[in-house]
Amino acid sequence: MSTNGIVTNSVKKEKAEKRPPKLYTLRAASDHFEKNSRSRNVDCGRGITRTLAWNVDGTKLAAGSQDGYLLVGGVDSGFRVHSNFQSTNHGDEVHSISFHPKLPNIVASASGNKSINLWDVRVTKAASTLNTKTGNLFCTWSPCGNYLAYTGKDDRVRILDTRTFTDLDLVYSSKLQIWDVAFDSTGELLFVAAATGKINILKSQDLKLLQSRQAHSTGSNCMSFAMSRDGNQLACGASDALISLWNVDDMSCERCIGRFDWPVRSVSFTHDGRMLAGASEDHHIDIAWTDTAERVYELKHDAETFCVTWHPTNYVLAYSGAEQSGGREKPFIKVFGLHS
Repeated sequence: MSTNGIVTNSVKKEKAEKRPPKLYTLRAASDHFEKNSRSRNVDCGRGITRTLAWNVDGTKLAAGSQDGYLLVGGVDSGFRVHSNFQSTNHGDEVHSISFHPKLPNIVASASGNKSINLWDVRVTKAASTLNTKTGNLFCTWSPCGNYLAYTGKDDRVRILDTRTFTDLDLVYSSKLQIWDVAFDSTGELLFVAAATGKINILKSQDLKLLQSRQAHSTGSNCMSFAMSRDGNQLACGASDALISLWNVDDMSCERCIGRFDWPVRSVSFTHDGRMLAGASEDHHIDIAWTDTAERVYELKHDAETFCVTWHPTNYVLAYSGAEQSGGREKPFIKVFGLHS
């Protein structure tokens, strides 16, 4: 089986790591992170990194750098990350990366150099490249893995058929700035994070607007999305320093998290959907219990955070940021949740 020349035969899986116990209560989750509060620097980055992604089985962690490279590290059973792939230079910042939902070696990248690239991380040259009219900011796979939604700097959403690597004749044009996109668990809906605090919901088959929700204040921007694995919850981080949690079935806002002072750049659910990590310029990462929005753990550090993403099967969080050192930014990528 192949995707436009990409070999997709399954590869040997690394020895499965011991999974942590299920955390069914807020108290159990808090106790877990008190005992597993250590962070470790990882060798998987070049300079400022604003986008991170785990692959489907958690054996790889990818980072997109400001200087135009995609780097991917292999992850061992102790969550040590060793860089073993570096792409050719995109020619501009890599703004967004997204692993295939089923194939562990396939990753897509969106960059400012007017291209969408598909990579097999076993080969350093892009397997497929789609040239676009504008630079690109976000990309995300459909749950089936056949389509890639992406947004450009022209605030338009397009759909790429990854089996033929050609654009479908579909475009959603927004009068508002677009910040992020996310499919629902069926792939039938596409959520768009937009300016003036709006979440727009599109039908993915034709990119027609179905409805719009005033998720945050009109003076704010919806900036970041996360969809729980079961598809029941959508988290939206916004420039008003709030995270809203939505019931996807009826698009009702169930609760908000308000423990930040700065815009929320990145949000991510744990694999079981019970916890949500949020990040901003605040010098902490907030981990919340989604049923109540109460704090599970506060990960403090002397840096602003660019991106957070939970491991697909473990309570281990990868995050990137930059510390101020001698008047200069000192970028880093770390994993948190290791035994103290």
